[in-house]
This record gives sequence, structure tokens and C-alpha cells, in this order.
Amino acid sequence: MGAPYDPEYSGPQALSEPESRLAARLIGTVRPRITLWFHQEPESMVRAWGPSVSAARRYAQLAGLPFRRLPWLNGTAPNWQNHRFPHTASFVVELPPGPLSDQDAMRYGGAVWRLTRLAIHRIHQ
Repeated sequence: MGAPYDPEYSGPQALSEPESRLAARLIGTVRPRITLWFHQEPESMVRAWGPSVSAARRYAQLAGLPFRRLPWLNGTAPNWQNHRFPHTASFVVELPPGPLSDQDAMRYGGAVWRLTRLAIHRIHQ
């Protein structure tokens, strides 16, 4: 997506960018059950596809953001993670451009906390 030096550019191929390779190594080591990728876009929303839809929809509800079921573009980190670790959730939270207010940071962080608590609760049932 995008072109080199464009904020939307995801690189020439999957995991070609240094930050993506670092995240892939971390995910491969830690094996998180849920991964949230925070981006900034003009429209705030939570987006997911495939097996991650349920967790993403729940996060969107907890954070007070709209949810969109959108197919992943080839080469994106969530697409890679959803295929590499199929029993986990990986989705994108699009935040508005510019600095976050303290109130919004607390709301998004609180939603991460509540989603984590829900996932832990389900594991122990």
C-alpha cells in the first residue's frame, strides 16, 4: 500500500521493513494471544478480518470505536500473524491524527486492559 516514503507504504514485500521484522521476532518469541496494532488514520476505527473479528469487535465496543470487517492487504503484519498463528487475534486500531488527549489514552488503554482480563477469564474457565 502506498509508495516509498509515503506514510501508507508497507514495504515491497511481507516483513520487509525493520520495524515489522522486529515485531515478528517479538511475536514469534512471546506468542501473544491478542495483538493490537495502533495506527493513525483520518477515520478512527477498529478493523479486522478472519479469526480476529470477534476480539476486534469486542475491543471496539470497549473503546467506543466503530468496527469494520475489512480484508487484510497482502504483506501486512496482522495478515502475517493471523496466518502464522491461527488461534490468536491480531487487529488494527486506527486512531485520529495528532496527539491523543489524556482522556482518549485512558479510554483506549482501559479497553486493552478489559479485553486482556476477558481473555484471561476465558482461559481459566
